[in-house]
Amino acid sequence: MLQGVINWTGSSRLTKEDDPEIYLIQGLFEASQLEELVALCEQRQGFAPSVQRQASGDVIVNQHRTSSSCPMLWPLMTPKDRLEQLRSMGGNEAKLASQIEKELQAVEAVQRRCAEVIGVDENRIEPLQLVKYLPGQYYSPHMDTHEEPERKSSYSGEQRTHTMLVFLSEVAEEDGGGHLHFPRLGISVLPRVGDAVLWRNLTDDGEPDLRVLHEGVAPKQCQKLAMNVWVADRPFSLNAISAWQQKQAQPEPSSSSGSQFLD
Repeated sequence: MLQGVINWTGSSRLTKEDDPEIYLIQGLFEASQLEELVALCEQRQGFAPSVQRQASGDVIVNQHRTSSSCPMLWPLMTPKDRLEQLRSMGGNEAKLASQIEKELQAVEAVQRRCAEVIGVDENRIEPLQLVKYLPGQYYSPHMDTHEEPERKSSYSGEQRTHTMLVFLSEVAEEDGGGHLHFPRLGISVLPRVGDAVLWRNLTDDGEPDLRVLHEGVAPKQCQKLAMNVWVADRPFSLNAISAWQQKQAQPEPSSSSGSQFLD
């Protein structure tokens, strides 16, 4: 049970007791805090189309997901000593170090709040991912869990236990679209700035819970911004990630016909 969110003011469960835990958390973040994340993302690299990795290794534009995304910097992968090195070099390098540090501070503040509400260690949170939907753009029904048993789309073999989707923009009811939809549970949530939806991706026995299949319905007239907060089943470590990536980089005897999504 998600005890942290149950005790959080403004939270309410959207599902019945026998259904997967899905909560709406109203007013989790201030609009200004979320606007800062978007500005930092735009300043560093901006939003890019979502892509799909084929079994062959080729990367193509993902037709399953026409929205665009921008990963925020990951504190785990940004050593403080590297920032000090950049700062000591002066000039453009020092300016870059200041920009990175500003983004990391904003990210860490958001991660702390998310970890507190979910009731997990901050080191279990993947890099925050901002997503943008222009009118007509969508994300088809999908699961957030990594495909078993290889979990090749993961960072270090982990599985996603929870997802929190934070809304960074408003979608008016008159738009007729733009909502988060769980088709197998008959639940739809319309975005409101600062609100979040939190759900469990796994059953009690640790298997992907197919009932939480969900989609990002296309807005019809407006732009929609949101933030994915994915929680792993274990704390991340730099060594574990490096070892897993090296293992996955080794050629396989034969390739499968499947594909993996790069979230």
